[in-house]
Amino acid sequence: MVKDKVAISLDRGLLHQIDGNVDGNIIRSRSQAIEFYLRKGLREGSVTTAVLLLKGEYQHLAIKEIHGVSLIKKQIEFFVKHGIKKIFLVTQHGRDMGQLLEAVEDAPLMVKIIEQETKGNADALNALRGLLKESFIAMSADTFNDFDLQSMVKKHLERDKLATMGLMTTEEPSKYGNAVLDNDLVVDFQEKPKSARQCGNLYL
Repeated sequence: MVKDKVAISLDRGLLHQIDGNVDGNIIRSRSQAIEFYLRKGLREGSVTTAVLLLKGEYQHLAIKEIHGVSLIKKQIEFFVKHGIKKIFLVTQHGRDMGQLLEAVEDAPLMVKIIEQETKGNADALNALRGLLKESFIAMSADTFNDFDLQSMVKKHLERDKLATMGLMTTEEPSKYGNAVLDNDLVVDFQEKPKSARQCGNLYL
């Protein structure tokens, strides 16, 4: 591997910490230690894998065109823009499976379609249990997204929580559900209530 030499200035205390991890065996030098922790930090500082969940009966929505481009391609463009390198799409056999495969075959990143009978989103994610080794983003494949995904990922990594959920307000919560918040923590979830409950400036 070709390596370039660079000159950098580091805080003396930080340098002392780095030197303390040079064990002469696995990490044999200061340069190797700096390279190791830079690589580790870069891996932990970003999320590069996304999971799209799509019921087989809704595949026609994913291939529906918006201004001449299919929704699934719009999804892929969104992920590429935000640094995603790999997508797992979990779905079931449907009549539009052929068109779905054609829509993703020339994608500028890896898209792997997992065709498996599942019962709900949790079961669909469980189907990928052996394939997901790091943090990932999960979304529905039949929705259009346009928001600052990197800002959300950054906040998730900084807070070091198990999961971060993106929420939106709606005037028809009976079709979706209510997330009950304590500041920015979700403390309860009401499945498709008849009406929304207002709290401050948020509809929960």
